[in-house]
Amino acid sequence: MKRKKIIYWLAGLLLFLIWLLFPVSKPLIEKDYSQVIYADDGSILRAFLNDREQWCFSPVADEKIPEKLIQSITYYEDQYFWKHPGVNPVSVVRAMIHNFRSGRVVSGASTLTMQVARMRDQNKRTYFNKLKEILLAFKIEAQFSKDEILSAYVNHAPYGRNIIGYQAASLKYFQKFPKDLSWSEAATLAVLPNTPGMVSPGRNSTALLKKRNFLLNKLFEEGLMDQTTFHAALDEPLVKRVFAINRSAEHLTSFIHQHIANHDAVETSINLQMQNYLEYVCRNYQNNLSQFGINNLCALVVENKTGYVRSYIGSANFHDEENFGQVDGVQAARSSASVIKPFLYALSIDEGLISTDALIHDVPTHYGGFSPSNADHKFRGVVRAREALIRSLNVPAVRLLNSYGVSSYYHFLKHAGVSTLFRLPEEYGLTLILGGAEVTPWDVAQLYRGLALDGNFLPISYLKSDSTALQCGKNQLISEGAAYQIRECMTDLHRYGEEQFWKQYAGSRTIAWKTGTSYGHKDAWAAGITPEYTVVVWSGNFSGEGNNELVGAKSSGTLMIEIMNYLASKNYKWFVKNNAAFKTQKLCSETGYLAGQYCDNVEYKDFPKHAKPLKICPFHKRYELNLEEDKTVCSLCWDNGHHAKNFLVYPSEVVNQLNKMGHYPKAVPPHNNDCTGSHDTNNMTFIYPQDSSKIWLPMDFNKLQQSLVFELATNDVEDLVYWYLDDEYLGTTYNKHEKVLIVDEGWHQMTVSGQNGGKASVSFQVARTNPAMW
Repeated sequence: MKRKKIIYWLAGLLLFLIWLLFPVSKPLIEKDYSQVIYADDGSILRAFLNDREQWCFSPVADEKIPEKLIQSITYYEDQYFWKHPGVNPVSVVRAMIHNFRSGRVVSGASTLTMQVARMRDQNKRTYFNKLKEILLAFKIEAQFSKDEILSAYVNHAPYGRNIIGYQAASLKYFQKFPKDLSWSEAATLAVLPNTPGMVSPGRNSTALLKKRNFLLNKLFEEGLMDQTTFHAALDEPLVKRVFAINRSAEHLTSFIHQHIANHDAVETSINLQMQNYLEYVCRNYQNNLSQFGINNLCALVVENKTGYVRSYIGSANFHDEENFGQVDGVQAARSSASVIKPFLYALSIDEGLISTDALIHDVPTHYGGFSPSNADHKFRGVVRAREALIRSLNVPAVRLLNSYGVSSYYHFLKHAGVSTLFRLPEEYGLTLILGGAEVTPWDVAQLYRGLALDGNFLPISYLKSDSTALQCGKNQLISEGAAYQIRECMTDLHRYGEEQFWKQYAGSRTIAWKTGTSYGHKDAWAAGITPEYTVVVWSGNFSGEGNNELVGAKSSGTLMIEIMNYLASKNYKWFVKNNAAFKTQKLCSETGYLAGQYCDNVEYKDFPKHAKPLKICPFHKRYELNLEEDKTVCSLCWDNGHHAKNFLVYPSEVVNQLNKMGHYPKAVPPHNNDCTGSHDTNNMTFIYPQDSSKIWLPMDFNKLQQSLVFELATNDVEDLVYWYLDDEYLGTTYNKHEKVLIVDEGWHQMTVSGQNGGKASVSFQVARTNPAMW
């Protein structure tokens, strides 16, 4: 019988040992952590409650539990923690005696390991469950280190209310990270898990104070603090409230919580000091805009060298429900207006279409039914490329896009990071450069950072973990030389109608920047770059409502400049020109194109080394003149002497526009009337309609047929022009060459001839009832 008992005991011991060897599933305690989003310096941007509506932060890798807290917890909860095997037999016997005498459970004798076992299983406090905790405590001790057990305890212990773990408790009760806790605060946290439902800051403070001071006295007696520190700790008042955890960059943190929800801790690149200050600036600025019915704005700051987003303002007030303040403007797609024009000019330089001084036509222009106009509804005839960009002229930009190619520009935008182009290139057409496509402020910032990086277009990010991709990639879409020249163009602070305003506001620091205002005044953009930062600002109404006060320069430009002034460092330096990125070219000083054999005035200027060859000047031509220089002559009529002379010859539509403005370019003299040959020095061009046009002319409100206006441009303002529609004579015009006619449906041909020999014709189709006939 005795032998059998021994065998049973040995069998039981063997089974217990075998059970001990079976691994405890990891983690020790089920994960259910709050998501915590950190700024670049480790401070908290925002934290979210876990699935149980609790504040419970995940353990931070490689971060040690503060020694003050370890000493406080072990001396209060489990003084022999570092020595026992999971259970303290002396404490168990003592607790059993106390409970027996009291007739109820008054002492649990739980070690920290046993408490971890209870947190793991979440069982009620019964003798049976206590036995299970004891057995599990042995198993935990066998498989985990003391540091792992202590970490499990401090990260999951209840600290009152819905606060779990020492990290959340430290922030909620003391507004500081655990490493900064005082002895008094560490002692307070040590005693809280003992009865968290009854005692916590602001609740039963007398009992809490008594428990804390008891522990402080014990720590002092053990020699863990000197007398001065001890008395200072006793004198430290109890905190009487629960603090809110910081909430900054609420749009970004909400975006992260929605899209990266499986990460308990997210380290961002946000500079908290900058973020808080710019939130304050944007809120004040928004208050001013609201007086004019402009209710929303957003702003983004990117550090160019790293590609890190340093400040993210989704709207001026996240909590403004009336004006949709929780909409994240940084991620919202809006009409690009003129803000993407600089990239077309840079690409056109690389393609050899223009230099920054090249002349571009600014005349009435028609592409099918699309007729772009400038914001001031004026035309200038011709304009330098740099001036067209600075003034944000629409007509030159559209003509340039037509030359460069819509599809090529579309694919550049996609490769540069624009994520919102969901149509085919031909569906956008030439309106792509005037806001026909929508972009997000995020994508605009990525574009402008590429310009700051000398044409290397890399992604931007708010995650510190993305550092390699942001800084080490290569996506050279614009040459370094073209990027430099366009940046220099964009430093000119003159904006149409705003010259004195910007001189006064922008200060002395150089900024390369661009503004844009969308059709219907629904979006106002401003984007600027310095060597250090890219700043993008959008203002408008999230409701989509237009407002005539919405103008890029004023509505968004002022805020962008204010942000740039805040960001400017004391050691501010502008971009350094890399001479190796350029080659010297002989340019026509009058037209800005590569000097041809008939260009008399030339100058030597830098042109991007890796650009295609620049177009030869198309405007200068050579003519043979008589000795009086009042007639051009040829081999058939130059018997009385002649000489060659070069002329700047503009196309007739340019001459026509310049004439309207009161500018009369020197014209090429007419050919000798006595010449037996046929010559045409009077260039004629139809401004409207253009050849092969399809024109819809519906009935007007009075059910009358609408008229069609024909407009002709000619180099000779004094020429008499004869008009013919389908070979039927219509009459003449002089000086101003326009005809207003009612034209029947179908195909027609308009022909004109000048008294001095010029000719032109155009074919067109008219529909009055149903344009679907096309």
